[in-house]
Amino acid sequence: MARLLAWADEVGVGFESGVQHRVEEGFSAGVNGEDEFDAMVGLLGMVAVVRGVVESGEPKDDAAVTAIEGWILGRMPHP
Repeated sequence: MARLLAWADEVGVGFESGVQHRVEEGFSAGVNGEDEFDAMVGLLGMVAVVRGVVESGEPKDDAAVTAIEGWILGRMPHP
């Protein structure tokens, strides 16, 4: 979890104290713990893309991807 917290800091994300505590504790051992982790990693990934820390990664040479499917952060506009 230390690396996850460091990554959040790198992309400029701060956590409310309750969320910070759950991250520090490794989320939970319950049935939702893995979902909480996955959601946090996905959220940090989206923030990193929006802030320009990492590239979005879509294949730019596949028109179906950008014109039909779109991406999680929204379809790219076409001129």
